[in-house]
Amino acid sequence: MFEAAPRPVAVVTGASRGIGEACAHALSHDGFDVVLVSRDPVRLRAVAADLSGVSHIVVNDLSEPGAATILASEVINRFGAITVLVNNAGSGSYSRSEKLAHEDIHRQLTLNLISVMQLSGLIAAHMAEHDGGSIVNISSISGSMAVPYSAVYCAAKAGIDGLTRALAAEYGPSNVRVNAVAPGVITTEAWAAGRQRPGMIEALEQRTPLRRWGGPDEVADVVRFLASAGSRYVTGQVITVDGGLSSLLDPLPRATISR
Repeated sequence: MFEAAPRPVAVVTGASRGIGEACAHALSHDGFDVVLVSRDPVRLRAVAADLSGVSHIVVNDLSEPGAATILASEVINRFGAITVLVNNAGSGSYSRSEKLAHEDIHRQLTLNLISVMQLSGLIAAHMAEHDGGSIVNISSISGSMAVPYSAVYCAAKAGIDGLTRALAAEYGPSNVRVNAVAPGVITTEAWAAGRQRPGMIEALEQRTPLRRWGGPDEVADVVRFLASAGSRYVTGQVITVDGGLSSLLDPLPRATISR
């Protein structure tokens, strides 16, 4: 009698909501055992209960120094070979740059960049010993565009883009692919407050060639491609998923242009 081959394992950080939750659903649907990581055990249990396949919960706050190293050791020891890592955990805040306290800067950088660097390096080395794998970093168009009052977040996401390319070059010979997905405006809880501001929804729709906000599932669809064999010759790329927002330069009101 032949034993069934073990199912591939995907680790998704920030999996309790939004893009991370959508990625967990997509990867579970594609046959992965999904390791859900977040600091919110209640939300993690709700996500796990809704997945179609096997899932596991790991509670970890990646904004804490050293948390990424602890997480890497735990998932490797508990689940063996990791096939896919999705670095989605992150957050931003608005503040005038001169008012940023050292503690705020360090905490944001730890969550959005340093933890990704540490976790990715450790998991990539592990993947290199197990026939390779795919790492997908969730970046942002804020890494390549100016967003006032978001200096730390912009700097961190620009760092993610550079980290992605560096890791791709470093671990490519071991068949470990590293890519990033840079979302634009997506209807997640992170945008809940902004969407309540009068005119915000319409203003961003007008600036977006597709004339709408994106959904978490539309980001997850690109992540699942990068996690799949269909992207086996793709590495070191930052793929923008923003409905064309970051590519548009339209300084003139359309009503002033004769057609």
